[in-house]
Amino acid sequence: MSDHTEAIDPDWRPPSRDAGWASPQLAASPVLEPLDDHVLWGPKSSGTVHMGARLVLLPAVVAQDPLSTLVEPSVAEHHRFCRRCTSPVGRGTDGSRAATSGRCNACGEPFQFEAPLRSGQVLANQYEIAGCLAHGGNGWVYLARDRAIDWWVVIKGVLSGHNPHARSAALAERRILADVDHSNIVKILNLVSDGDEDYIVMEYVRGVSLRAMLDGRSTADGRPCPLPVDEVIEYLLEILPAIHHLHQIGFAYCDFKPDNLMRTGGSMKLIDLGSAVRLDEDRGSDLSATRGYYAPELEHTRRPNVASDIFTVGRTLAVLCTNFTGFQSSFRYTLPSAESVPLYTRYESLYGWLERATAVQPGARFESVTEAASQLNGVLREIVAEREELRPSPSTAFTGERTGSVRVADPRRLPAPLIDPDNDLEQWRVQSLLDSGQFDDAANAIEALDERDSTWRAQWYRGVLAMLTGDHSGARSRFIEVDRALPGELAPKLALAMSDDISGNQAEASRMYRRVARTDSTFRSAVFGLARCCVSSGDRRGAIEALLLIPHTSSNFVTATIMQVELLLLSDGVLDPVDVDTAAGLVELLPRELPQRRWLEVYALEAMLDLLLDGRPEDEARYALGVPHTQRSVRRALERAYRSLARQGETSTRRIALVERANAVRPRSVL
Repeated sequence: MSDHTEAIDPDWRPPSRDAGWASPQLAASPVLEPLDDHVLWGPKSSGTVHMGARLVLLPAVVAQDPLSTLVEPSVAEHHRFCRRCTSPVGRGTDGSRAATSGRCNACGEPFQFEAPLRSGQVLANQYEIAGCLAHGGNGWVYLARDRAIDWWVVIKGVLSGHNPHARSAALAERRILADVDHSNIVKILNLVSDGDEDYIVMEYVRGVSLRAMLDGRSTADGRPCPLPVDEVIEYLLEILPAIHHLHQIGFAYCDFKPDNLMRTGGSMKLIDLGSAVRLDEDRGSDLSATRGYYAPELEHTRRPNVASDIFTVGRTLAVLCTNFTGFQSSFRYTLPSAESVPLYTRYESLYGWLERATAVQPGARFESVTEAASQLNGVLREIVAEREELRPSPSTAFTGERTGSVRVADPRRLPAPLIDPDNDLEQWRVQSLLDSGQFDDAANAIEALDERDSTWRAQWYRGVLAMLTGDHSGARSRFIEVDRALPGELAPKLALAMSDDISGNQAEASRMYRRVARTDSTFRSAVFGLARCCVSSGDRRGAIEALLLIPHTSSNFVTATIMQVELLLLSDGVLDPVDVDTAAGLVELLPRELPQRRWLEVYALEAMLDLLLDGRPEDEARYALGVPHTQRSVRRALERAYRSLARQGETSTRRIALVERANAVRPRSVL
């Protein structure tokens, strides 16, 4: 029969969570304790919430008394560094007392490591200072009580009212926040002054920073323990729309890091926009960002943009989900090798995403936060699919599979890139030439497309052309480039699997087929490809399990069922009664008008008879293919099947052979 490309199947099973999958055993953490009466958010019965892509159940955070989060109103001496040149400042020498304020000897930048506001002090006759929450690059952050409404607020000051750069940054934060209306961004409430100092009043976000969550985790033996990677990705997918919103209104955030990402009840909040500046605006020395997170080009250009923000997102993900030792020194702008980090070895697409997000060259990074989020969502799906079945999700870059055979690795079935509105005619022409087999013209059309669109699309078409013309090594190299550009997409991985399959690299093909089929079984070529690879390696059970991914609503269900029956009955090993019963049940699911069904019925009946002849007990109450499990009944059914096939035989030799088999198997008559 012919194979067709089918639409995404509505037939899917609800995800089943594997209780055995868990992160390393954790020591007690103040932000991840079991729920109690003080929990502010999340359903109390389950203790879990959804956010981001809504693929992972996240632990509910536990309410903390705001006063318990206060810190000392001075910075410890060993943590005192110049915010501009990072030189040590404010250190005591030869027994002399360390200065808490002054100027950096290296660059002249002012510093102040003691909070100018004290507990009990009142600003603008309204905000009573409770204490310090943190000290950042642009000044101290305070917890205060708004006397007018009896509510907690956050007040942020600058390093020095006489420092025009710091003061300018704080005022910029106020202007930005005043214009921003986004559910994932902290709100500004007021601006007050105390003498020459300005202070911004912001809403108090009831939550826990991802930095606090990370610092609160350790293994049972006290070693640092990163956050689960799937949870971290959900947090980022929840907060990235806020960064996109800032880009839309013309601002770069600049200081994306765990400290500035607050986990609230069912969402995330972006806080501390003191470093946010206009996109591509030269900030000179007036650019505040954090070492280990900001992009390398900012060392020279000082013009933050979309690409530099995407770099910080990638660094944040790496810091949160791995023990990233040296991220502010030896790996300040780079990543450790994938082989040195087990998480990266396990999840190649995660490492691929990080490589592109943190590429040294800005032009090699994702073009937008939207693209980065889309690809990160695909990475998350691969990770979650390891333990539970997911509902199929359409790609933002490719169509579904196209028409072709699933019995072999058929490049015609590969998805096609979605049409780019800016190059719709060129793309349509390339695809049409490839489909019609006009390969020379297709090659010229691809070059013309590449001149207009130098993204991954031309490389994809080159890979397809190479595969169709037999250049499988060339195809593989092209598809590797596309996979690097789109680490969250399954289509490039399917193309790589096909290339390896055709080239005879069954082990690598099987690995990639499995990843695609597990993540989205609507990629039928991956399912059948995995089954073929399993058969080639002698893993008959693995092949059968792979084919079970094809639901009965799929147009490929008949092909999958026929292959399963063949694998169950036509092996060289000893027949298994369970396999025979399973095969008979599968045959009954096939349409009666299907030509292959009669032959499959014969195979199943022959296997049933062999088992009975080998001593399997007869059971008149047990039926398969409408036949009781007795020798006499099975023989009669086989006789009828042989004679039916003989009447349809194409040659006299074939018909005679089938009649002879019918005569040989019929039960003996008793006169």
